[in-house]
Amino acid sequence: MAFSNDKVTPHGNLPLYEQTMLVLQSLIKAGGLSAGDRLPSERELREKYNLSSTTVRRALLELEKAGLIYRHHGLGTFIASRKRSPRLALLVTGYDAESWRQHGSMIVGQLVGGVCEASWEHDAIVSVMHISAGLPLKPLLSAIVNDRHFDGVLLRLAGEVKHDDVEFLETKQFPYVVVRRYLPDREINCVISDWEKDGFEATDHLIRLNHRRIGLVLGPRDLGMFRDREQGYIRALKTAGLPIDPDVILSASNFTEQDGYTQTKALFAGASPPKAILVAESLMCIGAYAALRELGLRIPEDVAVVGSDDGSVGDTLNPPLTAITTPLYDVGVEAAKLLLETMETGRISRRAVLVESRLILRESCGARLNQSTRGTAPA
Repeated sequence: MAFSNDKVTPHGNLPLYEQTMLVLQSLIKAGGLSAGDRLPSERELREKYNLSSTTVRRALLELEKAGLIYRHHGLGTFIASRKRSPRLALLVTGYDAESWRQHGSMIVGQLVGGVCEASWEHDAIVSVMHISAGLPLKPLLSAIVNDRHFDGVLLRLAGEVKHDDVEFLETKQFPYVVVRRYLPDREINCVISDWEKDGFEATDHLIRLNHRRIGLVLGPRDLGMFRDREQGYIRALKTAGLPIDPDVILSASNFTEQDGYTQTKALFAGASPPKAILVAESLMCIGAYAALRELGLRIPEDVAVVGSDDGSVGDTLNPPLTAITTPLYDVGVEAAKLLLETMETGRISRRAVLVESRLILRESCGARLNQSTRGTAPA
């Protein structure tokens, strides 16, 4: 049989046995080898790629553990007739214990449903793991990559994704997708929304309702989704010829329910509080409602509220929340599809998949709705 022309070099970024594995995996996935075909012998592999016996045996052992090959003593090594089901890890990390205990199902429930739907269609297995806030991610990623129990990883981070973690996965050629986070200065495999557009449309909706002093409650600006939503808010005000008042733009160090409560209380402690607010995260919306109730302010009679509702909290609030909503089920589907595609091709594509958001009109903004217009964007 013909060998692949891929090279194994001691000067590469990966250990020699991993390079050998990737060469053989590429040959198998590209169709050069089919189920039941015999692999080159250990001696042939050693001579072709100038490798030691230890390196070749380690590579073959790892491929056997992954279910891609099997061995017959005295006959040789062969392509497995049926690969095991792909195994995906969904890592959810960075949420504090209280938020996870109260709202864990909201944070990942729909997302998991979408991931499982797409995975089921590809006969893949999904494991969900929650890593508490404050625990480092790198040791777990190292264990996943080195143990090869999983074939790819989905990262759902409360905080921003780190360059080092992405660089580690890409150096190891380990398939990954970052869910709802991105790096502004480099391309990565991720599924995101257009948060700048979200901030613009939510603010523009309040402007169309004749609000001229609109407050903004944000989480930490070091997260792209909050930076982008603020930029959309500012663009909407500028487009309408309205002033930008920093006194009604507040940013918290986190985005918990308590942060929404604290920042909303602070927003209305000033001498000239707003008549409408945009709250840029689901959990913070819950806290904002509690703060307004405590202040004796009615929604929407005294204060119109528009929020971001990525976890279906909007229908549970009283009154129901008008919100920019990203369907997390769709995010899960797209994230799993991108990861499975990356696993299938064996190439890190560094591709951003965009999931569109939409404005869901409910009672909190003060718009007069009837049954036919509920759940649609304004004309």
